[in-house]
Amino acid sequence: MAPLENILVYGALPLLSLGLGCNKRTFPTDTGIEGRVVIDPATPTVTDNLQCYVEGYEDSVFDFYWFRNCDQISVGTGESSILQSCQLRAGDTVICCAWTPASAWYDTFEYGCATADIQ
Repeated sequence: MAPLENILVYGALPLLSLGLGCNKRTFPTDTGIEGRVVIDPATPTVTDNLQCYVEGYEDSVFDFYWFRNCDQISVGTGESSILQSCQLRAGDTVICCAWTPASAWYDTFEYGCATADIQ
């Protein structure tokens, strides 16, 4: 196989994996789209359940992806998503990303992310 083909065939895997870990990726908090992704409460403790939603679009459905210390720990679809406190420890960094669900009219895209540090 020619070197260019190696890059195209085998080189795509590392490029696709860039979005999977937060050490290799900056999570956008402002995509320029109206509304923003929110984690509530904004300053959580280990006893708080976290809710993630898109401000201004509380009646719209999104795909939510939760990360704890760079590892994806939960996925859900709905108007909001809840991460239970039993999944958290003090010092954890939690990220929630909202994606628009794919439909017959448009592809999915990342709406934005929010970050919170667990106290």
